[in-house]
Amino acid sequence: SAMGTPVIAFFGPNTPTLYGPRGQNHTIFYKNLHCSPCLTNYNSKNSRCKDYQCMTQITVDEVMTVIDDKYLKMAPFLENTIRSGDHHVVWNTP
Repeated sequence: SAMGTPVIAFFGPNTPTLYGPRGQNHTIFYKNLHCSPCLTNYNSKNSRCKDYQCMTQITVDEVMTVIDDKYLKMAPFLENTIRSGDHHVVWNTP
């Protein structure tokens, strides 16, 4: 974020308002459920939650749509490839 690199961030039990990336061209996935954020300084960042709906409701399709629509337009040479560390993932685009 500080270097101007776009960030895709996932928040569920914590709040993006306090801990999310600053600046432009970032994407935050956060469902803002009635129970979220459940990890706060007020409860010493302890939660009794066992059903993590705040994270499981973020779908792979939702994330891939944002990557396709937003980030691949910034780098068209990555249209069918994403590199992450030692992993090389290829998917079919319509």
